[in-house]
Amino acid sequence: MELPPLPKEQKAILENLYRNENLLFVPIRHHSPQCAMQLKHAIADFRPDVLLIEGPSEANHLINALVDEQTKPPIALYIYSEHSASQRLEQPSLRHRCYAPFVDFSPEWQALKMARQLGIAAQFIDLPYAQQLHFCDRQNQLDKETSMQHDASLATADAMERLVQQSECRDFNQWWDRYFESAYIEPNWQSYFMQLHMLCILVRNSATVTSQCIAREQFMAAKINSYLEQGKRCLVVCGGFHCSGINQLLLNPEDIISETNSVNNNSHAHLISYSLNRLDQLNLYQAGMPNVGYYQKFWQIASQKSHAQSAQQATLTQMMAQAVNQFQKRSTVSTADAIEAVAMANRLAALRGQHVGRVEVKDAIVSCLIKEPKENPESVFEQQLVELFSGNKKGSIPSNLPIAPLVSDFKAQCQHYKLPITGAQIEKTLDIYKSERHREISQLLHKLRFLNIPYGQFIAGPQFVSGHDLYRVREIWHIKWSPDTHANLIECCHYGDSLHDAAFSAVQHQLHGLNRDGHVNLLISALCMGLHQTITPIIERVESWLNNTHNIAELCTSLRFLNRAYRCYRLLSPNHENSIKNLLYVNIERLLNKLSWSFMLPEELIDSLMEALKTINSLSQQNTLNTEQEKLFCDTLDSLSEQLHISKIAGLATGILTLNKTYDTNTTSAKFSACFANINLELAQPGLFVAGFLSIARAQLIQSSQLISLLEKLFMSWSEDEFIVGLPYLRHAFCELTPREIKQLANTVNNKHAPIIESPSNSVSTTELTYARQLKQDVSIAFDAWQLGFNNNE
Repeated sequence: MELPPLPKEQKAILENLYRNENLLFVPIRHHSPQCAMQLKHAIADFRPDVLLIEGPSEANHLINALVDEQTKPPIALYIYSEHSASQRLEQPSLRHRCYAPFVDFSPEWQALKMARQLGIAAQFIDLPYAQQLHFCDRQNQLDKETSMQHDASLATADAMERLVQQSECRDFNQWWDRYFESAYIEPNWQSYFMQLHMLCILVRNSATVTSQCIAREQFMAAKINSYLEQGKRCLVVCGGFHCSGINQLLLNPEDIISETNSVNNNSHAHLISYSLNRLDQLNLYQAGMPNVGYYQKFWQIASQKSHAQSAQQATLTQMMAQAVNQFQKRSTVSTADAIEAVAMANRLAALRGQHVGRVEVKDAIVSCLIKEPKENPESVFEQQLVELFSGNKKGSIPSNLPIAPLVSDFKAQCQHYKLPITGAQIEKTLDIYKSERHREISQLLHKLRFLNIPYGQFIAGPQFVSGHDLYRVREIWHIKWSPDTHANLIECCHYGDSLHDAAFSAVQHQLHGLNRDGHVNLLISALCMGLHQTITPIIERVESWLNNTHNIAELCTSLRFLNRAYRCYRLLSPNHENSIKNLLYVNIERLLNKLSWSFMLPEELIDSLMEALKTINSLSQQNTLNTEQEKLFCDTLDSLSEQLHISKIAGLATGILTLNKTYDTNTTSAKFSACFANINLELAQPGLFVAGFLSIARAQLIQSSQLISLLEKLFMSWSEDEFIVGLPYLRHAFCELTPREIKQLANTVNNKHAPIIESPSNSVSTTELTYARQLKQDVSIAFDAWQLGFNNNE
């Protein structure tokens, strides 16, 4: 493709990039195989004294580890910035993190390898991550997996969008593949990077250059200038968007702001293992090179072949073979299909006027090998296609790297509790109610689970957060250490230097990011992790939320969790019984007060509100509520029993008050009669009222002949049409009863309506005997006429 000619001013910018013979700018796109290939030739020809690479300058101490023989990509520089820690949840410490991934075909990685092979010094020169945070939305960046290597400035500029439209490509990535990946089959780095410079100058002229971008270019220009002043021959490897901006600063050194004026923040950098599929997801989210699994396959083949076009064909063949092998498990994909897919990829490339690339391979697979509707994005084949093009390779790092404080704390605790730090899996059964040591191990495993560190897999036991299996008294865990355990521990270093600090910080940030009804859920998670010494601020935050919320649904949800925490306080928080109980009181009072003034409740809230009222009733029967709360509960129920437009709640309220003997039988009967009197409003109301009543007070109905007689009378007052409409709701209501209770109710009703049969007398009158004799003679005559032979002795 021929780019449009540059205007005079932009042409001058391009010429200025080549003015200094001791300086060579190599523009790249991160994770581009073609950029990496051309860069290797550029380094070999230019022979610089120093390689200056766009990368986090706070990670320069890790360059030797990056090029260590034990280091195998994919890997990543993990960088986090830590501000002053706070133990107050209202002002949590700000902790931010980012990643700089490297794969085999990353230009930066290849530059580092070439530097080591040729004995050339190499340095990262980008603005430290902690200082970049001053120019972005910190809250939006908080705890997200962000990359320092994204192409948003290049991909979203107006000029780039126009080029994509003119080429009739689907998006920027297809355009890039066509003109900067597949198009170059011979090493010609001068022409390649010249074209890329022209593209980036054209794009930059139509793009918005952010303050963060300017600050980064200022910092990199200062770094480069310091080497140029020493007379060094420099090769700069950085994103093409920045090259012209940095060079303009170098042409006017007085505009360069000294790097020593930057603010010193507490930041840390570690080297971690990474994976191709993780990089693929990160790139898709932040405008990077997609489908890195394809490029990994191409790079492996291209590294062994001298001609790029033959490498493209070999990649096509191997990808098809891999796709057939993967799809054959679920479909009848044949070798003939694969042959046709290869042919189609080549025909598509010829039609588009290019060599076979990623898009052609993918289109051919979708057309020839996936034999189901293409519009279903959640199909198994679609998922397999994503896996195929993402790749599954995992990297490794040297074993002699400095140990992060969080990793040291983890290993110390494993050693103390005799837990494995090797690859062997063990099963651990923890008697959490009887053994203090087992409770401590459980809390450790729950911390790791909360931080998403793969080490302990929860198999069975009481699940206090979800409320399942609370009858269990032991926990069962499968414990296994893996390299991912070490990597994820490092990635949690931005939370703290110990597992306790990390878990507490994670709770802090989640508490600020959660929906309000998740606060109490998070409190129980904190209790499971044994964060007892730092639980008071969380309790204060939950209490503040309870006192200010007006949402009945949230109050019902929080009541369920708080009741669960209170029931298990001896295990979860023995020192905070009163605090949990106080939260429970606040929750109950807020909910009951809201219900006293709420006359319209949405239908989707009915079931959760019923469970909440049953919970409060259970606490009342256990004498947990104080006198004022008991009175408030009864008054609220009495008010709810009048709200016949929410008949199920009214029935439940009537049932609780009947069960607690606040209502006598006459009062309960009056409530039933009032509900049936409103049948003209809604025929479903009586059935829903009965369902609510039976959900809590079944025995009171079954054993009361007065209530049964009343219901019979009320049902008999219905017309046939009314009964047919109301019958489904009544059936649903009586489903609350167990088989034994149904039988008991049926016997009660049957005994009430059984007919009275008089006992037969043993004496027979003379008239009856005479009539019987005459009847017998008449029957005998009739039988003789038909020759049936009637026996007079019978």
